[in-house]
Amino acid sequence: MKTALIAFVAASAAFAALAAGKTAAPAAAPDAAKPRLNGRARMEMMKMRSFGGYVTDTRNQKGSVVVVNAQTAADKAWFDPLYKELNKLVKLRFETKDGAFDLANPVLKGEACVFVVDDPKLPMSLLASEAKWAMVNVAPLREGQGSKPQFFKARVQKSLMRQLAFLMGAANSQYAGNLTGCVTKPSDFDLFTDFRLPVDTLGKFEGYVAGYGVTPYAVVPYRKAVQEGWGPQPTNEFQKAIWEQVHKLPEAPLPLVKPTK
Repeated sequence: MKTALIAFVAASAAFAALAAGKTAAPAAAPDAAKPRLNGRARMEMMKMRSFGGYVTDTRNQKGSVVVVNAQTAADKAWFDPLYKELNKLVKLRFETKDGAFDLANPVLKGEACVFVVDDPKLPMSLLASEAKWAMVNVAPLREGQGSKPQFFKARVQKSLMRQLAFLMGAANSQYAGNLTGCVTKPSDFDLFTDFRLPVDTLGKFEGYVAGYGVTPYAVVPYRKAVQEGWGPQPTNEFQKAIWEQVHKLPEAPLPLVKPTK
């Protein structure tokens, strides 16, 4: 009996050891999770892989709309987000240049200009589209809530975008709350959500400013630009593959085509 008990204990120990040996080893720590691309980034990556993304063709682009900064109260860096927003749909050249404003004889620094000034003796804005200029006065924009930096910045951006729209022939929209709506005092700008313009307003820009001598640039696929012979040097592996494919010499001579009579 004692022998049988010892044998049973030994067998149990052996079975336990065998089961322990068969136990799955702990899973290896997974690699660091790769960052997931959001919808827009994923779409841009698909475009890059397909045709190398887009490049800008300025060969037929002419002129520019210039914001002439003639003051120091508002940071001219505040103007840049407006150009970026406009260029989502309007392929025109916008830029900022320092200068001065003479109401009697304004000196344009581009085909069309919006002067940004700081003068309490002038109105909040002026428009002289037949002379190809408009004016934004930041002095009254500091009144009331405008004394707070965030309100002042927002008012300047909204007022500038509004004058850009007027200068480019877009004074109305079918959408309520459009920035080109009625404004009679600085605080009215606080009622607009931001400085963005609706599509139907932006759609009027290019046709109107053609009369000023400003024409748009084009945005084309990189593959097409390389095939046409003007594409820039590649900047990534996808564009490099397209560049090499387009410029690859044929493996065999091209067949001669017998001219027809």
